[in-house]
Amino acid sequence: MCLSRVYLMEEGTEKTLVEEAASVEASDSGVEIYTIFGENMTIEGCFIQEVNMVENYMILSRKGKEDAKPD
Repeated sequence: MCLSRVYLMEEGTEKTLVEEAASVEASDSGVEIYTIFGENMTIEGCFIQEVNMVENYMILSRKGKEDAKPD
């Protein structure tokens, strides 16, 4: 089973939100993150910026922000 890390990009840095996300759903208002234990977290005002399936991570960004992933 592959679980993914979810980060939030803020002010040019990545903040870890969830270490082992089982699923992620995007909506008009933001992003909902679920774990395999049934826990969930709603991040309002965000969008999915990047998904890397090889490295098993996802980066979210705030809507209206021009943050870029640091090299």
